[in-house]
Amino acid sequence: MRILVFLLCVLGTNCFCQSSVESFEMRQDSLRSELLKFKNDTLLFGTVIEEHYIGGLVKNEGDQLKFVLPFDLHAPDCGAPDCYTTELTFQISNEYPLKFPNQIEVKIYEYGCVKNQEWSSGFSLAKFDKKQVNYYSADLRSNLYFTKDGRLLYFPHNESKSLSLKELEEWLFKNESDGLEIPPYESTLMKSFEYMNFFGKR
Repeated sequence: MRILVFLLCVLGTNCFCQSSVESFEMRQDSLRSELLKFKNDTLLFGTVIEEHYIGGLVKNEGDQLKFVLPFDLHAPDCGAPDCYTTELTFQISNEYPLKFPNQIEVKIYEYGCVKNQEWSSGFSLAKFDKKQVNYYSADLRSNLYFTKDGRLLYFPHNESKSLSLKELEEWLFKNESDGLEIPPYESTLMKSFEYMNFFGKR
């Protein structure tokens, strides 16, 4: 949808462009407000995982918060999901204020047009503040990132140390022209970031 609006802006007038963007943003705000009516865990509002919670990737299971993170974009392309998904799941305590533990056990399930397989690994907390969460697995040499604006990334970079989000962005910029052997995995749901897509995840 955002791409369509952008193309129409390029081909059309500035007046059309401005009204289209404003219309899209107003619709997004309206849809977001409707989604919030179905969300009963108000303690997650305003936290670093609020958008992921609204998107249905974080579920309140009483004394636990369950994360189910489907990564179906394994390479930079037009944004269409791949034919297979790498799904990460884990749980943390549901408490206020929100805390991310120093260690989590992440289960990974890969399924679709590839051979289905499961494995797991421990992840250590590399950074947690109001804007981001960053976990690192020494065994898998990979990082898992959440950001307050709704970004969700899993990066199996094969480096022997954790990469900060800033280092990731610098690394991506540096390697953009050369092509990435293993780019960060993303989620279609969170990358498209259109609230209409979230209604099926309530």
